[in-house]
Amino acid sequence: MDAMKVGKDISSENSLINEMRESRESPNAAFITFCESYSKYPKHVFCFFEGEDAKYYNSRINAVVGKEIIPIKVGNKSGTLKAWRKISKDLTYDSINKMFFVDRDMDDLPEDLDTNLYVTPCYSIENLYVTETVFEKILQSEFSISKIDEDYQSCMDKFRELYDQFCDLMVEFNALVLIRKNKGLGENRVCLSNINTKKMINITLSRITKGNKYDVIINDLKCRLQATDEELEEAIEKIRLQGDYSNAFRGKNQLDFFVALLTLLRNAHKDKVFFKETKTSVSINLTNNRLSELSQYAITPDCLIKFLQYHKQQS
Repeated sequence: MDAMKVGKDISSENSLINEMRESRESPNAAFITFCESYSKYPKHVFCFFEGEDAKYYNSRINAVVGKEIIPIKVGNKSGTLKAWRKISKDLTYDSINKMFFVDRDMDDLPEDLDTNLYVTPCYSIENLYVTETVFEKILQSEFSISKIDEDYQSCMDKFRELYDQFCDLMVEFNALVLIRKNKGLGENRVCLSNINTKKMINITLSRITKGNKYDVIINDLKCRLQATDEELEEAIEKIRLQGDYSNAFRGKNQLDFFVALLTLLRNAHKDKVFFKETKTSVSINLTNNRLSELSQYAITPDCLIKFLQYHKQQS
């Protein structure tokens, strides 16, 4: 069979799969699922999530609200907001307990924000996985290292050192993310989800440096955004003025760094380097399902607890 024809067939098949997936996760599909379900399960809580975010939220909703939930996956933030506006503004569904969850990204809060919509206090839920508190929990649970152990301080210092280096290196990239937002260019116009963080950075336990594709990725983004050097410098300055990179930066890349660091530490522990004590084994093994695998350690913001407590009262 002709190789070119096979390539085209595979490409067409992939496009069809993506189209079908987008169709299943569209605002209209979410609305249909909601309408088909709420009459059967009027006492349930209906939760609408963008992408894979239910992996973070479900356990927290169950812990606070204490009701059975029906999760409804909507493909992206825009779709989730459309579903929220359509359902929340219709008095027909006023008595139904419903919650919509979206990432803040670099956007302003919706002007019509109401009690049914939760927006993260940081760029995305991934940012809630990458903090000193989370790292400390993982040291205790997965590496059996607590504050009284000799390796505790060296691990905490290494996290801070490498995280600072990573954030400093990623300022330029996140400035371009800000430019994309300011120009109103969404994921469908300038895609970021296919950018591989590993190609942008090299991470070792000694230091973090630019990856071999860093300049290619940055220059490609500048070109697609038609960003001038002046625009980029202005965006970098705005990013730096925010101060707290851990909340402002794009969360997926932050979590990529975190997973890479944990993997390096696990391997170092196995090889009996860096650590002074290696009596216990470390079995943490992170895959593409890391939102689930690390969910138990992620931060639960006070604003999320308050949001869930409010909806518990509505049940």
